[in-house]
Amino acid sequence: MVLSSLRERGPRITRLFFAWGFGFFFLKGYIDTTRPFDEMPFLMHVRFLDPNGRNHGMHLLVMPCLRVAVAYVATCVAEAIATRLRGLPLGLFRMCGLSLLGFALAGLGIEIANETIGWWTWKPEVHAGPQHYFFNWLIWGGGFFEALHANWTAWRNVRRPWRLALAYVLGYYVLISILGRIAPFLRQAVLIPFNMLVIAAAVIRRGPHLLPIRRGPLTSVGDFQLP
Repeated sequence: MVLSSLRERGPRITRLFFAWGFGFFFLKGYIDTTRPFDEMPFLMHVRFLDPNGRNHGMHLLVMPCLRVAVAYVATCVAEAIATRLRGLPLGLFRMCGLSLLGFALAGLGIEIANETIGWWTWKPEVHAGPQHYFFNWLIWGGGFFEALHANWTAWRNVRRPWRLALAYVLGYYVLISILGRIAPFLRQAVLIPFNMLVIAAAVIRRGPHLLPIRRGPLTSVGDFQLP
């Protein structure tokens, strides 16, 4: 995927995407390593780098790499769909919503495959199934695409979009951390509807224009082109 991105998007965008992605999902994994064992909804059967019983290898390395790989595929698919909608320029809402939907659907496939592979097992009281898998990956991917694509938003009055992206991520994780400590049962009740609204926005509005993040010409993005 990195080699494909280097060829199609160039080194700058490749560095930004994969560094941002790994950092985002690394932070998510770090939060998981600090949660009490009985609060975790699944059991990891592949363990390494686990001092004091904390499975750092899976949470801080394997899962972030897996999630950023899924995020890249979801972004490519969303981009391919969005740029083929004639007369509809590439927009922030459309790319975020389509990418997030693709991420959750790919995660659903991974969870179903894991039922055979058995890297992790959901606890019986969770009553995990396809709907549960979809919404959990929706939560895990939520926040990533909005912050990522903010870096290519063609807002001429925002000189450094990465500041907006960073503030968004920090706010997202502060919210998750607060809910996790004071009312864990509210996490899904708050984050699932929010992420569903992001997906709905892809259908209702395209949002602010995005700069293309591919080297090749994109016929549906208007006059915006990378130098």
